[in-house]
Amino acid sequence: MQASMDTVRNFEIRLLELNPRGDSFVLEVDKLVESVPPSYQASLIPAIFRFFEKYPLEDCGAPGTLVHLTEHFYPSYKGILLESLARAPSLNALLMVNRVLNSNLSEQEREEYFSALRGVAERVDIHQSLANQASRFISYQSQRVTDN
Repeated sequence: MQASMDTVRNFEIRLLELNPRGDSFVLEVDKLVESVPPSYQASLIPAIFRFFEKYPLEDCGAPGTLVHLTEHFYPSYKGILLESLARAPSLNALLMVNRVLNSNLSEQEREEYFSALRGVAERVDIHQSLANQASRFISYQSQRVTDN
């Protein structure tokens, strides 16, 4: 158990030291993720969302390694995703919600994700580009549902 906690803590420390604007970010994050044994990777998800929250406007290679790693554990990260979006919206969390909405969901689940997007679109305390992106995803997904 302690080894697992140390691995996750070390991952987060190293992740938060990375600069998502740097030219070598994609390679560095790939190496970092590869350094964590697969059996521990699900435990990295909260740290990944904290990183997205720290850099809300950065695409981090979108979708990139961090999004792909997280999505591998769908739907177990749903609560963390929605909490992160409500707490501190980020481009990557918005992208992930949009990607989830591209899949087959129950009407209840679809509404839950739409509600999260609407919540971001209506916020005035965040960077306008995030609210605008949420609005674009709402429009896209609304049209997609209408077309199907």
